[in-house]
Amino acid sequence: MIGNNLSQFGVDAGQLDMGLRTYSAAVWWTTSNFNLYEAYGDFEGHKHVAASVGAAFTQSREDAQSQPGTNAPENVQIRVSDGRVIFDPDAFGPGTQITRATYRMLAIDGAVKRHGLSLEGEWYYRWVDDLVVLGPVPFTHLRDTGFQLQAAVMVRPKQVMVYAAGSKIFGEYGDPWDIGLGVNYYPFHNRAMRLNGELIIVNRSPVGNLNSPLVVGADGVIAVANLELFF
Repeated sequence: MIGNNLSQFGVDAGQLDMGLRTYSAAVWWTTSNFNLYEAYGDFEGHKHVAASVGAAFTQSREDAQSQPGTNAPENVQIRVSDGRVIFDPDAFGPGTQITRATYRMLAIDGAVKRHGLSLEGEWYYRWVDDLVVLGPVPFTHLRDTGFQLQAAVMVRPKQVMVYAAGSKIFGEYGDPWDIGLGVNYYPFHNRAMRLNGELIIVNRSPVGNLNSPLVVGADGVIAVANLELFF
């Protein structure tokens, strides 16, 4: 992919420049029985091991003007691990601001499924550098690593799935984490509709937006119930 911004959501045309300075690529390998469009979990109940492994890399030159609004539903602003947006004025001290930066992300993921059991995970490494700053910003680059894991079991084939998931970030401004336990119920024995209930324990969430149960800085227990349609 080649584009002119890390995200178009919440960004109007006047905020974008004409440069194509966003690049992204992905590569993956799967067994022949692994459907790329399957969601998490082994809903299909594979009789033989289905596996996938992949990697993706993204680079983007970003500036303060081209970021989505704070309340944009698909807010993907660049943040440090305590939730601060790197382009906000005075984010790193009075009279300081980062006006431009280069964002890079490497992610490696894998999944294995069989007989209604599944394990999926991802590891990532993010670095932000080539900063243009106003004032004495106390760093020249940012480095963060993190991972997420989810394990699931179909306790009733094509009807009830139980899963556990968690993630953690090792960042320069804190090490937030979350862990959750959930149940999916498929009333029509297919992926078209599901009822979902989930209990999440979160420790200092570094992200959040209007289409998720998390807000920046969330700390504690969150209970979520959803009715979801897939089409």
